[in-house]
Amino acid sequence: MGLIKMVTSAISSGFKDQVVEVFECANMSNKVLGVPGTRVLRSGTVNNQTDNVISNGSVFNVSINQAAILVENGKVHDFVIATSEEMTGQYRYDTNVEPSLLGGGFKDFLPTITNMASRFTAGGQSKNVMRLYYINCQPITAMPVGFGKMSYRDGEYNIDVDVQAHGTYEFQIVDPITFYQNYLKSTNSSFTLESEDGTALIKQLKTEMAPKFQRTLATLSQQGIRAEQVGYYSDDMTKIMRDLLKDEWQTGRGILLKTIALEVKIDEESSKRIREIQDKVQIDKIYTNDSMLRATVARGMTDAAKMAASNEAGSMNGFMGFGMANMSMGNMMGQFGLNTPNGGQQVTDPLANMQNNPTTVANLNGAFQQGQAPQQPVQQAPQQEQPVQSAGAPGAWVCACGTSNTANFCQECGAKKPEPTGWTCSCGNVNKGKFCTECGAKKPEDAPLYRCDKCGWEPEDPKNPPKFCPQCGDKFDENDTK
Repeated sequence: MGLIKMVTSAISSGFKDQVVEVFECANMSNKVLGVPGTRVLRSGTVNNQTDNVISNGSVFNVSINQAAILVENGKVHDFVIATSEEMTGQYRYDTNVEPSLLGGGFKDFLPTITNMASRFTAGGQSKNVMRLYYINCQPITAMPVGFGKMSYRDGEYNIDVDVQAHGTYEFQIVDPITFYQNYLKSTNSSFTLESEDGTALIKQLKTEMAPKFQRTLATLSQQGIRAEQVGYYSDDMTKIMRDLLKDEWQTGRGILLKTIALEVKIDEESSKRIREIQDKVQIDKIYTNDSMLRATVARGMTDAAKMAASNEAGSMNGFMGFGMANMSMGNMMGQFGLNTPNGGQQVTDPLANMQNNPTTVANLNGAFQQGQAPQQPVQQAPQQEQPVQSAGAPGAWVCACGTSNTANFCQECGAKKPEPTGWTCSCGNVNKGKFCTECGAKKPEDAPLYRCDKCGWEPEDPKNPPKFCPQCGDKFDENDTK
């Protein structure tokens, strides 16, 4: 009671007349795992009956990635597994020959079929009816899968983070005999992913994958892989999980995990912790690398200078504060040996001895991270005397305190620069000369205007001149009135 592969050229019209019946697999989609054979009449129309009982001399077709199984009394009697084109074609069932067991590349699974010879009777006939059933051996793709919150030890920062994963996986029935014996309860109905048995199978597979995925994460962590890069290692995850599932899936159920592709995401809290560590690492790099430190300080000083220039109280006040902060920074840098003598010799590069002094680096790093200056005594640098601005400079004005300035605020007392004034004509026009520039009226006698009679310098406020001319030093009196 075995199978004989039929040669196409040998199927003559006379031989066709000897064929009892023909069977084929009518539906083998990506969602069908097993289906009964369908009888085809010799006229070519498909029989409406679902009876898949095969008799002596019957012929059935086997396509690529299909397994045709002959089942006798619920047990597998013979089979053809077509994993290559050489194994595809038509086969005839003959009760006069022994079971063929045409496994192709599945010969390793032959031990799952035992005691074949005991199924023969003395007359060479089967004791029970023989049924034909097809198993889908092509990869079942795009199966969704997801894993809830799991712990992962980040390989770079050595901290535990929480991750979640979702994606798809593929599996394949690689031992159809074992799969049939474990899951197919009837040879008269189809086994699909939407059926009750199929849904239970998929649920079981996902349940078994969860702990294996946790162990996969542990393996990847030991390789030093960062948490946000785990999703890039699909091939590694597939290999690890396939090995972990081999006993339960492949050996126990005849199923192989083909591939798994997951998107692994880190929860927001864990991402925040990683960013904080990254910021700290970046700060450490800055304060242990003289070039980076110098660039950081220069960038900070540039930003501070821009802020000083836009100070609402006047750019001069802003720059005065900027200068004091600059001197404070210089004193603090000096404490750490960045601009102090080294062995009696002046250091050319203010950061030169930083790399050779671990204590300096550690102290400086701690001071910056705590946001405060070191607590060691700071030697104040001597303040340089501010240069006196020339009273004759363009736009210069003399404050009531006697200080000459060019900015909008006095650099000595902070008083605001006075607005230009003069005498107001009856027509409303403000003038500085003896006659109104709008109507020509003469300046009233009670509104004297001053101009230095020695050098011709005119104050910004002609009615309120300084005590002495800032240009030549001559005292303002009645001789200087216009």
